[in-house]
Amino acid sequence: MNEHLERVLMGSTNFDLWLAVSEYRIADALSILSPETSIVNRPWWKIWAKPAAPANLDPVREVAFTLLSNPTDTTLLIPEMPLKAADKIFPEWIRFCCSVHYSRHFPEQLEFLLKQTVRKLEELAEEVRKKSNGYPNNSISGDVWFNGAVVRNWSEALGYLFEMRQKPQEKAAVL
Repeated sequence: MNEHLERVLMGSTNFDLWLAVSEYRIADALSILSPETSIVNRPWWKIWAKPAAPANLDPVREVAFTLLSNPTDTTLLIPEMPLKAADKIFPEWIRFCCSVHYSRHFPEQLEFLLKQTVRKLEELAEEVRKKSNGYPNNSISGDVWFNGAVVRNWSEALGYLFEMRQKPQEKAAVL
């Protein structure tokens, strides 16, 4: 496993899933995503309709399921990321994007998702700015500070992803 990918995936509750995606083991990834509907384990699963995503998937896993079960879908949307949930969703989203990058498949879909990610990052930064109450001159709520710090830290991993993809303008935008 690549050293960068290993650092990014470390600590993820979805480590096995993101590793399977990065190694382009689609059947393994789909079986992790849909254990209740594990028809992907049967040899004839490609003949029939794709399995439906279980209702309890978190938003990042839902996008991963959509991409992996329908690789030609170019209308993917990044998950909703309210600031109050950014500490959970944003890191997993960056891990997913890095895994897709390392798989060396889905280049059009990844490009589309990364453009949306930059816009979402700008929205999150603006939300932090608005909710920061004029910090450092005034006090800031702990959850705004914490979620802003999480987004900032994971922006560096996103910046490195853009660097690997030779996209200096996007890297500059996220850092």
